[in-house]
Amino acid sequence: LPFGIKLKTLGLGALFAGWYISNVYFNVYNKRVLNAFPYPGICTLIHLSVGTLCMAVIWGLRLKKAPKIKTTTLVAVLPLGALHLLGFAFTNASLGSVAVSFTHTIKALEPFFTAIFSAIILGAIPSVISMLALVPIVSGVILASFTEASFTWGGLVFALGSNFSFQLRNVLSKQYMTTKAYESQEGGMNTDVLD
Repeated sequence: LPFGIKLKTLGLGALFAGWYISNVYFNVYNKRVLNAFPYPGICTLIHLSVGTLCMAVIWGLRLKKAPKIKTTTLVAVLPLGALHLLGFAFTNASLGSVAVSFTHTIKALEPFFTAIFSAIILGAIPSVISMLALVPIVSGVILASFTEASFTWGGLVFALGSNFSFQLRNVLSKQYMTTKAYESQEGGMNTDVLD
């Protein structure tokens, strides 16, 4: 290959490109569905049910081994699932209220929410440079939000709710997996370590 590019690197690039293209298509098509069927809660349940069905088929056909999860682990990760459901429902509600571009403009604030939750929950205070890097992001989102033709307060609140839910889920997931990984390395503690 030219310039010493490895096949593995090209494969990874193709996966990223495929994800990006699929994501764009999903968001545009999802907006069209929500325009025709303005029930974001039902759409969210259908989306997550299809995902559940896909995993059941994958596990049923043994394409991937089904995880064996203890009840205590299930109870511990249930709040993460609830936050995922909530974040997805808020995203769909926002997409149903405003333009796709506006929803994703607001979702550009995800690093801001991650920094806040990481500081509060994990005690990981971002560096001054990291906090300064958030200033143009927050400023740009504020400017773009109030000049958006499709702006509605509902769309804004739903998109912010999505950020809040997804980033809280991400930080709590990190806390959970870090704690469980530490416990599993300590003196043979019998804990589930999830990936």
